[in-house]
Amino acid sequence: STSGDVRARWYRGDQLPTILNDAVTFVGASHDEISWFPKETELKSPEFYVYPFSIYFHGLRPTAVELIFVRPSDKMVFYFGAKT
Repeated sequence: STSGDVRARWYRGDQLPTILNDAVTFVGASHDEISWFPKETELKSPEFYVYPFSIYFHGLRPTAVELIFVRPSDKMVFYFGAKT
């Protein structure tokens, strides 16, 4: 693996590539019942970093995601996995 290997990369929440932005939007629409989990707007802020473990699409829409989020300011790590 090289430093340019995009398969092993963390992305800042406000600088997501389109495919990962769509996956984080999927998370935002899927976790309303988890009150302690960060909201979509927070996840897409510079305060968070996202690691795309896996993303599955049906056409152009994400149908399953496994994402890891970190918030370095308070050393918090969040995992989200779901499928439709």
